[in-house]
Amino acid sequence: MVLFMGAFLPKDTEDWEADEKWRIIYGCPIIFAIFTCCFFTFVFKSEPITYCIRNNRDAEALTFIKMLYKPNENGENEGEFERFLAFSRANSSVDASSVSFYGAVCGKKYRKATWIGFWLMIFN
Repeated sequence: MVLFMGAFLPKDTEDWEADEKWRIIYGCPIIFAIFTCCFFTFVFKSEPITYCIRNNRDAEALTFIKMLYKPNENGENEGEFERFLAFSRANSSVDASSVSFYGAVCGKKYRKATWIGFWLMIFN
């Protein structure tokens, strides 16, 4: 993406001060951020299946499983969805969805990764 945006810049460094194409380089990330916010708001509204299973939201998880694996016309595979849910509940590992903010920032298990990610984003 950087190379694509750099193609708009003038080749001669003396022309950089008079050039107005820097607005494109600042505008593209803003446009991408707006698209990302719209996608997370309007398209990807549901929680992951494993998150629903871990938080005992089985009805919602079953609905998402049915959306993912379309039931056939006869409704014969309804029991398979229940078995898939039970299998997923038994075999899902504990993830970071139950970690509090304090646990992520100051907890022994997650603090190193959290602070490395934080400083990488700051200096990015």
